[in-house]
Amino acid sequence: DPSADGALDARFGPDGVVAGKLENRRQLARRLSLVVGPRTLLVAAGPLPGGREGRAFVDAIVASTRLDVAFVIAAGGDRAMTEAARVAAIENPSHIAVLPTNDEGSWRQLLAAADAVLLPTADPWARGAGLAQRYGALPLAPSTGAFADYLVDFDGGSRTGSALLFPPAEGGGIAHVLTRAAVLRGQSDLWSALAAQLMAAAPSWASAATQVEALRQSVEHDESVDAA
Repeated sequence: DPSADGALDARFGPDGVVAGKLENRRQLARRLSLVVGPRTLLVAAGPLPGGREGRAFVDAIVASTRLDVAFVIAAGGDRAMTEAARVAAIENPSHIAVLPTNDEGSWRQLLAAADAVLLPTADPWARGAGLAQRYGALPLAPSTGAFADYLVDFDGGSRTGSALLFPPAEGGGIAHVLTRAAVLRGQSDLWSALAAQLMAAAPSWASAATQVEALRQSVEHDESVDAA
């Protein structure tokens, strides 16, 4: 809960999400030497997957540095892809950084600062999306599995939706969703309202944990029945 999270530089709730995230963003950018302007889209990327999906993530991140976008990538993912991200950070020091440690407190600090979170497919319960919303960050998620069941693609006209979705394992889809997010971030009033909307709509962590556990048990029961 960002209103009570002691790891954050500034705690905040739905009513103070804009100011709270701004302060967390300012402190994170200072620590990581990122250049983050008032309308820069700050994207958190979860631990990178391996294989083709991981390569698609890294390639899309590097390609998107031509936009007003900065990336902070969590440590602890696939070793080869994390090393590729570190090389990209050396080549683009103002736009890409890799967290030096892989711990929950550092990840929550990143979520509190980030505008959006780029999520891999390896999250069968979409817990990463729920936590992102809880911290006022827009999930950028593959349109598959629990993500497709739980998230609704954002529509700018009606201002409804809880995420931006992209086709899984497609570098072009990831680049496109990052461009969409950057365009939305440039609309300050819309973005501020969206961050508050995400926090207000996010289920409480206790409720979310209960729902996830129930879903997990249901799936495991179905698999055991099928195996029998």
